[in-house]
Amino acid sequence: MFDIDINNNVIIREPGVLLISDFKKIWDSDKSKHKDEALKIFAYIYFKCDFKSPYRNTKTKEELPGVLIEDLKLPKDFKETKEILLAEEKYVDLQTTKSLKMILAAEKALDQVTKYFENFDISKVKEEDDKATSISKLMGNLKQVDEVAMKLETVKDKIAKELETKKLSGTKVLSSRELPKNKRK
Repeated sequence: MFDIDINNNVIIREPGVLLISDFKKIWDSDKSKHKDEALKIFAYIYFKCDFKSPYRNTKTKEELPGVLIEDLKLPKDFKETKEILLAEEKYVDLQTTKSLKMILAAEKALDQVTKYFENFDISKVKEEDDKATSISKLMGNLKQVDEVAMKLETVKDKIAKELETKKLSGTKVLSSRELPKNKRK
């Protein structure tokens, strides 16, 4: 629905997106001529919610708002209003396929596993034999996590391609300028 061009301008890729009331409310609430505030909010929504967002793929849900407020140079007192939260929900809903829903659930589980590893403290294990066993189990779990993470990345790539073809339903064709730089001829 939204994209960011090479000059860091927000592009509304779907022509009818402003017909959707959740996005239209944000657009209409910005009374400025160039809609800079609305476009910054759309950028915030894109970076927070889009499956291909570099922020969404590297930060936790808890970290995202603070990082985006700082990086997008939004006001320090920026708060997600009811309208923004509804637009985020709509954005996620409109891009979520069944396979994406499954991958999001897998990512959530992986986040929980990450917290387990972050909180693991060998010094809290009392007996030496228990420490050796705990370390051995931890190492085995780490090997499995590596395999799962690699498979997850493969599936994410497939879903990204699926979402790209979903955008191009019918006989639409991407122009060379719409393709990522590394895929242009």
